[in-house]
Amino acid sequence: MTINLTEYLTTHWRAVVATLLIVFGAGGRLLLQEVPNIETIMLVSVLGGAFLGGRWGVAVAVGAVALSDVFIGNTQIFWFTWSAWAVIGFASLLLRSSDKSSWKFPLKATGMGIAGTLFFFAWTNFGVWLEGMLYPPTMAGLIESYLMAIPFLRLHLISSLTVVPAGAVMAVLIVRMMPLTLRSRVFGIESVTR
Repeated sequence: MTINLTEYLTTHWRAVVATLLIVFGAGGRLLLQEVPNIETIMLVSVLGGAFLGGRWGVAVAVGAVALSDVFIGNTQIFWFTWSAWAVIGFASLLLRSSDKSSWKFPLKATGMGIAGTLFFFAWTNFGVWLEGMLYPPTMAGLIESYLMAIPFLRLHLISSLTVVPAGAVMAVLIVRMMPLTLRSRVFGIESVTR
């Protein structure tokens, strides 16, 4: 029995792309763990939501962080971490209707990455404060939690301003290289936007 690759990809493209994104996100997180806050998970969360839709975006985000957590572990605030990635993957659904062959797409993806970084910072540091082990359960403790995390926010923003646009440009190039019949069936794109 032979498999027609174009037909298979047309039918199962979401699962194939989701798997590739999960492996890339988890692999990048594992390989870059010595470099603080370089987040390939942000990239795959944004691309997952943008290309695959909200449900798949959540699956990609949580799948990538869960797979990498098997190897590097996570802290007691993992519910905050995982849920932050899930929200970012779902929110990236807002990019679903964007033309993925347009050079405007990397700008939109980068904007989503920056918004996602700010949300991740706010949500996970709230979790750190709520845990009560590092900061007192007061408003001053909450403010201190956010202030102490600013260096990490800065690095995460730098990552979102480099990794997300680079990955989004690669995604545009891949979409532009796809055969028109496959691109049309999968994304509904009939031509390449200049």
